[in-house]
Amino acid sequence: MGETVSDQDHERGGTDEFWFRSVGDVAAPLLAGFSFTAVITLSNDPGHHRWLGITLLAFTVATVSLIAALQFSKYTRDTGKPVPARKRLESRTRNFYHLGIVAVLLGLGLTLVPQHVTGLQGVVQWVASALAFVACGVSVALSVPVVNEFVTSK
Repeated sequence: MGETVSDQDHERGGTDEFWFRSVGDVAAPLLAGFSFTAVITLSNDPGHHRWLGITLLAFTVATVSLIAALQFSKYTRDTGKPVPARKRLESRTRNFYHLGIVAVLLGLGLTLVPQHVTGLQGVVQWVASALAFVACGVSVALSVPVVNEFVTSK
């Protein structure tokens, strides 16, 4: 009754078509666009960020990874492909998508690091940055299959 679409699909032995469709149709394009926009915006205002180079690199990795996840998800949904080829594409879709999420969160954390701010405003910015870094770390941990299985097991 309280199962998600993903749970029901896995119980039937499916490949979780809903997940691949949502990654390819909504999540990856939206996040890739955000990351691309962040790269352009940050490039136009280099004097206001502490670690601009690594921040741009993080958002660039996010953009490229999420576009790759989008492309792989398109081919994953091709039911005419042999099972081993689909499994490879599914794995690549998941890996690029999770790499993109980690890179977006890393870029967000780096963007929020204060450059020349002191006092309460600086503390608030460091807290916001730390929250993004913690989310990045959790995302990395959940990308490890053993950790993910432990956290999501019933």
